[in-house]
Amino acid sequence: MKELYTIYVEGIADVRFFSQYIQHLFGVMVPEERIVKLDGWTNLKGTTWQQRMSAITDKGGTNIVIIDADNDIEARRSDILAWKTENDLDFELFLLPNNKDAGALEDLLENIIN
Repeated sequence: MKELYTIYVEGIADVRFFSQYIQHLFGVMVPEERIVKLDGWTNLKGTTWQQRMSAITDKGGTNIVIIDADNDIEARRSDILAWKTENDLDFELFLLPNNKDAGALEDLLENIIN
């Protein structure tokens, strides 16, 4: 796993899930500051996060945005990618639950937990 990265997620449940999932996959603890809780995806558009993304990119790191698709995945993707282009940012985008269907983290969890 790359040394310099930041993962941007919406809430505390996302932080917990991805911290544990990454530990399971890679056998490493994720430092607290590497997964940012946005308290809602629209907060991603704040200046603080834009500056952090630019700094991570400038240092050769990776930014990953993992947020809920909610009801309209194409509208969400389009809005975020337009913002990314307008602000000349570099990040990977993944929309929950599976990057192709509408939904949220809760939908992903319902599908993987018996």
